[in-house]
Amino acid sequence: MTGKKMISIILAGAVLTAFSSCGDGKNSSDSAATELSVYEKYAEVPVDYKKKNAEFEDSSLNLWFDHSFSKIVQSNTVSSDRNTYKMYTAKNEKEDCQFFLSSREEKTVKLEITDFTDNGGAVVPTFLYYEYYFSMPYGGEEQMVPDAIPECGNGQTFTVAANTSTGFIIQAQTSADTPAGDYTATLTISDSADRKIKIADVFLHVWDFILSENTSCRTAMWIDKNNLQGMDYKTVYDYLLDNRVNAYDLPYGLSDDNINTYLDNPRVNSFNVLGFKYNRESGKTEAQIKTAISAAYKKLSAKSSWNSKGYFYLVDEPNPSELQKLEWIKMYGEWLSELYPGYRQLSPFYTDQWYDDEKSEDWIEYLRPYINIWVPKTYAYTTLREYGQIVNGKCLYKEGQEGEIDSKFGNYPARIRKMTENDGAEAWWYITSQPGEPYITFNTNESGTAYRVLFWQQKMNGVKGLLYWSVNYWSGDGWNSCENEWTPGSKTYGNGQLIYPGAKVGKNSPVGSLRLECIRDGIEDYQMLTMLDKYIGADKTKELINRTTTNVAVWNGSDDNFASERIIAGNYLEALSKAK
Repeated sequence: MTGKKMISIILAGAVLTAFSSCGDGKNSSDSAATELSVYEKYAEVPVDYKKKNAEFEDSSLNLWFDHSFSKIVQSNTVSSDRNTYKMYTAKNEKEDCQFFLSSREEKTVKLEITDFTDNGGAVVPTFLYYEYYFSMPYGGEEQMVPDAIPECGNGQTFTVAANTSTGFIIQAQTSADTPAGDYTATLTISDSADRKIKIADVFLHVWDFILSENTSCRTAMWIDKNNLQGMDYKTVYDYLLDNRVNAYDLPYGLSDDNINTYLDNPRVNSFNVLGFKYNRESGKTEAQIKTAISAAYKKLSAKSSWNSKGYFYLVDEPNPSELQKLEWIKMYGEWLSELYPGYRQLSPFYTDQWYDDEKSEDWIEYLRPYINIWVPKTYAYTTLREYGQIVNGKCLYKEGQEGEIDSKFGNYPARIRKMTENDGAEAWWYITSQPGEPYITFNTNESGTAYRVLFWQQKMNGVKGLLYWSVNYWSGDGWNSCENEWTPGSKTYGNGQLIYPGAKVGKNSPVGSLRLECIRDGIEDYQMLTMLDKYIGADKTKELINRTTTNVAVWNGSDDNFASERIIAGNYLEALSKAK
């Protein structure tokens, strides 16, 4: 199973689908199809490429390639029929592809890969990772699903178990100075006698545009400092930042001079000003909090670029069982208004209902003077008109009150547009283990394509930031499926765990995951789509996105389709940037 699926809903008597074609573009709008048609023709591999045979070719060992986000379970030994792969990447980007080995009998093999080089001698470094599997439900049955990806050295040996596939990642890392054009690397598989038994050329096309260090997509993810498994917090923070992810808390306090390097770093685009849980509920006094707010303002107001990155996250998830949280948000908002002019406060929320018996205000309207970064769950972008017509659909407004609140204030997408235009507010969203299909989460037993599509949906809805609650919600040694049961009978896998502690593989730094790779690539997709805005406008960019997804509950899950749409977008951007 590779996660290829179509998600669709019935809406207003019509079937909405999000499929598109990498051929003639007939499923897009006429204008987008006309403008994009020339970029739809691209080569996955050079037209004259022929499968190579090694000096001691072993026909009993299968080698094949696939997209970086295709999720191939260990029992799947069916080749993708790709004898090689061509990656497409911008400058200053990381880009991956996968390859797999399978055999009817156990084999010990050695892996070697060269760097990518072009005809002029330019080099793009390569890195190899192997895939670590976890048992969990996937595709309707218990499967061994890949997620952790420890790095492996060139020349490292592996055992390929009989009648299973073993997956690996090839990663190319370009810089802003990498020359555009086509590159080739050579992958060699040797046996225990050091005889070359498999060989393949792998290809890389570098687009002629640069992904800026100023990452457009804001992120906020928690690193639990009390669960680092022997690693240093700064090391974990830097690892995430290298993958364009911002943790809640900076590695240093605002009074430490070392903090300036991070405040000036263009990849740092968001941080929790006071730090995680610096609030009354964790034992801080009013005086302590106000003193910390004043000190933060004195430090961060020195540069507008510093100030624009900071947010206050003092209250989490107001909900019907903890209504006092609404009052806390108001209280902190009043303190901030007094002590931190121009403050930015957020509080993730997953429901909305009437605040008063007279039904003059709902929670959003009540909090509007105090919140200016709005962070609901993604299903807030399912409107009332769509809600109920989506299988397993969800709505932000409390059941039974949806129509009343919608009638008075409008649906959430319309409201947040007004708040961004009139109040200077910013739209973010968040996910946890929920909301579940047809919506997208970062759970391990979801298709890999979904993780990437989420960022296209984010761009489509004008959402600037993504909040995810944790990256290291580990138990035991941290190398497990991280199964959690939040409600009876409802188990989640990988929830709150996007990295793994390196001690198990002899490292004092984090080990990444296939999901984090997809998240970084999704953030880089968001950057590319944001760059397209400047050339064709947000409406035209949305037309392009709509070839893949038209709603948070409507998206094309085909791996091949998504790969082609990303390449088309990149080719289009390259042509536009050259024509400037």
